[in-house]
Amino acid sequence: MYDRGVPKTIFSVFEKGMTYMQTITQEYLLLFNAITDAEEVLYQLRVKLIEAQRQAEELFLERESDPEQPA
Repeated sequence: MYDRGVPKTIFSVFEKGMTYMQTITQEYLLLFNAITDAEEVLYQLRVKLIEAQRQAEELFLERESDPEQPA
């Protein structure tokens, strides 16, 4: 998933009017990208779980309002 051939990335850090250039290693980029991907997967899982909960509550309320339906 992550390319080991990715060149090191340089980024700027601004602090109290000073600019510092830092190099991000491939290891950090790999870890950062893995964490970012995991966050997205967890967010999507949260969305699915909330929707399942909503549907389950809806089914429960429908069953409660219709005594003819089996429990």
